[in-house]
Amino acid sequence: SRALAEQVKAEPERFYNLVREFPNDISPYYIAAAISGLSEADAPAEWVFELTRRHAGRLQGEHRRSAMWALEKRAKVGVPDDLLVLLEDQLPHYEQLPANNVFPKRMLLQTRDMQ
Repeated sequence: SRALAEQVKAEPERFYNLVREFPNDISPYYIAAAISGLSEADAPAEWVFELTRRHAGRLQGEHRRSAMWALEKRAKVGVPDDLLVLLEDQLPHYEQLPANNVFPKRMLLQTRDMQ
């Protein structure tokens, strides 16, 4: 999936359009990789937000964490409230992560401070 993320990063518009057409049964590996690649690309943050919204219900476990980290990379532009709600719903699942993994709370606080 890292190879796909690198391709997406190199050609964000092409892959954004492709991912928008992904069938519902495509592997979440591809979805998470595409969201991750877009978050690192010189592409509009709204593309990351849109794809996260569209596919969030299919992302679980490591794929969901990957999407959340992708959102963190775009936090400085402000993550939309509906995605913050999605993240807040996932916070209890992060209590089992190592203590040095403070991503969800840190991102939520940073994003709220900017609004």
